[in-house]
Amino acid sequence: MRFGLTILGLALAAWAAPGAANDDPCLGLTAAEAAGLLGVPAESLKAQRSRLPQGLWQCSFAGVDAAQTLAYSVERASDTQTAQRELARYRHNLEVAGEAPPYRGQLPRGAYSEIADVGDESVWTDVNGSFTFRRGAVTVQVQSPADKLVKIKAGQLLANKLR
Repeated sequence: MRFGLTILGLALAAWAAPGAANDDPCLGLTAAEAAGLLGVPAESLKAQRSRLPQGLWQCSFAGVDAAQTLAYSVERASDTQTAQRELARYRHNLEVAGEAPPYRGQLPRGAYSEIADVGDESVWTDVNGSFTFRRGAVTVQVQSPADKLVKIKAGQLLANKLR
């Protein structure tokens, strides 16, 4: 039992160590970095993370309201090709959703648009108001705050942590 606790302690220490962004399921984003994006004091944010099925993590820095909250999900695929296929399937699903009510005829630029220079590929969509990027086998989707530019800046910051 003591051996198991020692191993667990070492694993947690490595997981939280500076520079361990590739091992941290939430990519090592700090409250100070999230606060800088949101324009709020770091002390006002509460970091939360939840492990979901299939290698998916939901990560957030929650403020007093939705405008002061950064929320994103991180998914690690088994390999880069799988992540590429999943993002292509996501684009297809957005196109289908964009042709269905209430979006039909309401998306002048289409269901999604490519955003240059964030990760290996990235997508903004008005269908659900999210920004999604992929770098290697990791796909990240930024869901909040509502501000599109802040979501893209958050994506840039997170993508840089995957270098």
